Amino acid sequence: MIVHVSIAAALFACFACVPGMARAKDTDGWTDVYACGASTGHSFMMNGDGWSSDGISKGVIVLRKRNADYDLLIGDATGAKFSALEDGATIASREQEGVLQVLVVYPTLTIETFLFAAPERGRTTVAWTSSKRAGVADRVSAFVSSCIVR
Repeated sequence: MIVHVSIAAALFACFACVPGMARAKDTDGWTDVYACGASTGHSFMMNGDGWSSDGISKGVIVLRKRNADYDLLIGDATGAKFSALEDGATIASREQEGVLQVLVVYPTLTIETFLFAAPERGRTTVAWTSSKRAGVADRVSAFVSSCIVR
């Protein structure tokens, strides 16, 4: 027998693996807007290695909102999670006709951009980039991930 699992069910299962990421609203006023799963894409390594396929197969991205402010909760394949704001990032956003752009600038010479498509039937897609200065691993990456509306 073949069992089909919806994207929403798969993402929920993924969030259950990362403590604290399954909640839609915290007591501190943050509300989850989008919850995204694995990311696939490509990276350009500045050390001379050039382009390569890249991805975060067990990654989680949760976009949160409180009043007019946004934050991103990031969960990686090891189960570690962090808040962009708590990591010292500055976050700017712009929304127009249901499309949301988020710019995240970390103090560690990392800049990320997130483009969330207008939601359709409870789902959306995020295309995101990352530019990192990390010594021998300096890179620019572009990824895409499927999301559910929370």
